[in-house]
Amino acid sequence: MSDEPGGDAAGAQKTPFGQRPAVRALRAPFKGAAFPFFAVIVAFLVSGLVVLATGRNPLPVYRELFKGAGLDYLFGWVPGTNVNMQLAETNLISTLVTTIPLILAGLCVAFAFRAGMFNIGGTGQFFAGMVTAFWIADLGKNLNGFVVVVLALLGAIVASGIYGAIPGYLKAYRGAHEVITTIMLNWIAIYMGQYLFGLTGPLKGPTENPISVDIPDQAKLPIFWGNIQGCLLYTSPSPRD
Repeated sequence: MSDEPGGDAAGAQKTPFGQRPAVRALRAPFKGAAFPFFAVIVAFLVSGLVVLATGRNPLPVYRELFKGAGLDYLFGWVPGTNVNMQLAETNLISTLVTTIPLILAGLCVAFAFRAGMFNIGGTGQFFAGMVTAFWIADLGKNLNGFVVVVLALLGAIVASGIYGAIPGYLKAYRGAHEVITTIMLNWIAIYMGQYLFGLTGPLKGPTENPISVDIPDQAKLPIFWGNIQGCLLYTSPSPRD
């Protein structure tokens, strides 16, 4: 409390508007989104300079990237636009099917960075969840489709979490650096997948190629838009990938 009358009010008036707690709380989400947006803009500018260095115009390149990602589907309703809506819809769905798992996997890395830790094991954690989900879906081929999908999703979450907890335990109780352990666990997950779906692996499909069998239709996520079926299909990666 201030000894002078109106001291608290005078102190509040002296606080700059931008530094007030309410204003800072409202500004925080926009500040956090500004850095990724700025990074994307810089990436486009740098790539455009590379295209210019080859003697080409980068604008047609960006236009084809825009169309190839299916983003022109969002502007098909604008009068005067010539958009192949069927092709644009397929491209947009393919983009979403490909990017959403990568975005979700990137969140685990971003969360660790926010906590002051390094999680370089997103690949291994993604593989652990993917293989577990496939295994559960394959085992539950005779169960109800909704039950199998829920169990596969929960199993993938638990398996990825456990796989991510291993470097956390080693960091907390053994002092092992999380960068080293997460990178090593990436390769353990990759080679484990190669064993499970390899030529002599227990989860290999009936073909001669090192690939899994397709899971039953009732164990796949239902289609709610378009005609692209997302499914769990694992191909043994090359160590060079």
